[in-house]
Amino acid sequence: MKHSDEKSDFRLPEAFRLQISSVDAEHEELISDLNQLKHDFDGTSVPLFESRFHLFIEKLKQHFEHEEVLMAECAYPGLGWHQQHHDKTMLHTKDMLANCVKRGYANDLDLARFFNDIIIDVARADMKFSEYLSANR
Repeated sequence: MKHSDEKSDFRLPEAFRLQISSVDAEHEELISDLNQLKHDFDGTSVPLFESRFHLFIEKLKQHFEHEEVLMAECAYPGLGWHQQHHDKTMLHTKDMLANCVKRGYANDLDLARFFNDIIIDVARADMKFSEYLSANR
């Protein structure tokens, strides 16, 4: 049984939009990827989860690198802290995947954890960058 109820899709809250079009688009794409995995959840596991999560993690890494380039271009004073935050998030995300692999499956709770990591990244780190840009325009 596939779960494709759009009402239960992961969504980025409006308040977490940074007004940086390329970054907002990447956040939406990451969340869309998680929603696709969620729609494919069969009630027990996400089919082919390991390879699909590796692709997701690679996309997340590229997103973080893009953010860091933007921050460097703006001489953002919080760049060093932000890079450390990204590094910790990547380690945590890889650990979550390793736990899924060890278990042999990924379920809807695992998807929620990946989504929460994105929301935490936006709320704790990206909003500060957005505020910096707004104050320095």
